[in-house]
Amino acid sequence: MTLNCPFQDDGAFDPDDIQHLADVFERACLALCNGRAQSSCIIRETIAARIIQAARNGEHDPEHLYAAAFQLKEARPSKPMQA
Repeated sequence: MTLNCPFQDDGAFDPDDIQHLADVFERACLALCNGRAQSSCIIRETIAARIIQAARNGEHDPEHLYAAAFQLKEARPSKPMQA
């Protein structure tokens, strides 16, 4: 299965990379959607964006890319709280 997303056409990844990203993407989508292949567009876009960002940051390990799909950014206050 080939990942069909806007990131595919920017030349950042070769065909083998795209296939690996697509495999991780589908696996993460299935896990998040209780085994259903179809899920909401926003969920799929979020998963794709997280995996692709991790790959652009140099991650190549499929398990680490998979984990990136589930990571949440920590909420940090913009300035220290006053007591």
